[in-house]
Amino acid sequence: MTVIKQPSKKKEYKENNDTLVTFGDEAYTMRKDDPRTEEAIKKSQSLKEKKMRELIKNGASVFEGINMSDTRDKNIEFNVSSVTEFTQEYFQAMSNAQKEIDLSDLPEIIKVIQDTIDSGSTVYSMGNGGSSAIADHLVCDFTKGCFTDHSKLKSFSLNSNTPLFTAISNDLSYKESFSKQLEYYLDDNDVILLISSSGNSDNIVNAIDYANQRGIKSITLTGFDGGDAKIKSSLNIHVSIDNYGIIEDIHQSLVHVIAQFVYLKNK
Repeated sequence: MTVIKQPSKKKEYKENNDTLVTFGDEAYTMRKDDPRTEEAIKKSQSLKEKKMRELIKNGASVFEGINMSDTRDKNIEFNVSSVTEFTQEYFQAMSNAQKEIDLSDLPEIIKVIQDTIDSGSTVYSMGNGGSSAIADHLVCDFTKGCFTDHSKLKSFSLNSNTPLFTAISNDLSYKESFSKQLEYYLDDNDVILLISSSGNSDNIVNAIDYANQRGIKSITLTGFDGGDAKIKSSLNIHVSIDNYGIIEDIHQSLVHVIAQFVYLKNK
């Protein structure tokens, strides 16, 4: 195990209307009302993430006692002086992130979902951690929520069969936990919908690669910088913020948007 010095962690101070922004070992105090401050904060976080990835790639696993596999250390932070202010900042950050979402792929996503209804095909969802819960929840919203007397949206979560999921992970590899299921289930007109905050989970990226080889459409919901999933998938909606909670909140909302829109269009 290699122990190295952790790059300075970005912190925001709410004293005297100032914000402290750090870049490596350098620190700058900027006014909160300066329009350049938000840009500087984003750049600081981006540099931190880039440096962390470089260090991990080079074999570093511990930063002054902090295990970098702890995803909580990747979250932007809010003021903990009071829970009320923390909540207000959290919701404000979520609102800002929602406003910045590029929805240009959304009409095509709706079309792809509608095509699966018309062809009687299936949407297969998948994710890790909190995203796996969204993938399971999606089945309720798509299958039950979109059903009408004359149309139905078939969906299935690859997270839902625990014995199969763990058998593949244990006997083959976790990387193949989704792609192997796609090999078992996938028909030519089916669609896969992958939910991944980082966009870099091996089993997510491997599933996209398999779908691409088969010529299957893939839809991704991503966060942070989008990772490989954002680049490799057919269609993507990206939430550009570094906070797992906010990313997952918005991903769940996007699933609700898609399901309710599709239902009303087929009602």
